[in-house]
Amino acid sequence: DHFLSIMFRVKISYTSQSKDIPSRSLIVKTIPVDDGTKKEMLKVMPVFERETQFYTEVLPDMERLMKSIGDDEKIAPRLIYHDSDPFILIFEDLSVYGYEMNKEFFDFGNTVKVVKRLAKFHALSFYMNDNKYNFYADFTKFTPMINESVIERMKVFFEGFNYVVEEAKNWPGFEKIVEKLSEQNETFVKKLLSIYEPNANFEFKVLCHGDYHIKNMMFIKNEGNIDKTMLLDYQLCFWTSPAYDLIYLLYAFGDASCRKRRQEILLIYYEFFTEYLNRLGCLTKPPTLLQLNM
Repeated sequence: DHFLSIMFRVKISYTSQSKDIPSRSLIVKTIPVDDGTKKEMLKVMPVFERETQFYTEVLPDMERLMKSIGDDEKIAPRLIYHDSDPFILIFEDLSVYGYEMNKEFFDFGNTVKVVKRLAKFHALSFYMNDNKYNFYADFTKFTPMINESVIERMKVFFEGFNYVVEEAKNWPGFEKIVEKLSEQNETFVKKLLSIYEPNANFEFKVLCHGDYHIKNMMFIKNEGNIDKTMLLDYQLCFWTSPAYDLIYLLYAFGDASCRKRRQEILLIYYEFFTEYLNRLGCLTKPPTLLQLNM
């Protein structure tokens, strides 16, 4: 999915001194040309700037850190070219290597693999911030994208919320759900904005992906089990509590059985997070499990 951008695959054939005609498959991500909701949103959400910033300021140091401890896993597709006039990002095509999307929610076993992938990403950013004088990235510049200006341009989505509530009133057995949704209707936008407000009281902060759901990840699987994962789309990443990504994970990756085992998932996340920090040689005592649950 590409709500705030236009994406397409390009296949390039080129000649060289050899007789062969090599070809290459690339993914192009650019801004909408026609006026509409996407273009309006981009006026107040600098998502292309944010993703370029991640790829040029954060990812190179993350990859160097991983290599320094013998971790060769890739955490993002390679950026081949970028420009700002107009905004364009060109990536390698992961499907060439066997990566594919997954439409179904995962069982507990596969969800755990995604949890560990997230814990590693968070741990890398935590370590980099803790040793900020050794790295280029300034995570305080990774502020939330959602604000009142954005909400104003998203009115059509919140109006849709009202339509869902009204329609659900006609569904037998949904009475309790309708009641809960109706209660949220008046405070929904206010609560949404409060989630994105910078909070200096958070003791546990990392670089959150910001849109951590199953459609923003590709996988290589073997008989239904995940072998490799690749996280995509860093347009909304911001510096905040890891709880933001973890809530996404529970509701946009794992099936219902995973949510019933959410305490196990949080413990697995925390243990892998602290283990990876130890591998990196982090001297600062990591946040506690209690702080994560708060």
